[in-house]
Amino acid sequence: MNPLRPIIFSLTLAIGSLAYAGDVVSGVSLPLTKDSAAEHIQTQSGGKVLSVDPKQEGAKQLFRVKVLHDDGKIKVYQLDAETGLEVQ
Repeated sequence: MNPLRPIIFSLTLAIGSLAYAGDVVSGVSLPLTKDSAAEHIQTQSGGKVLSVDPKQEGAKQLFRVKVLHDDGKIKVYQLDAETGLEVQ
């Protein structure tokens, strides 16, 4: 058996995992759904999600997520459904 075979196999698995990681943000699959957008923001902010509203902005699908934080303040986050990133 070729001594490099286990190393090559491990590298192949690692590269495959990196390629797959592009479709997941903080353990949430992309593109985001209404439920996964709420889960993503709740995990990131630690606050209580009050509402999630889909919003179309040009060709982009966004989710507007309203969150109540522990200090009593409400913040609205906008997430790009395709990337899972917050939009300012």
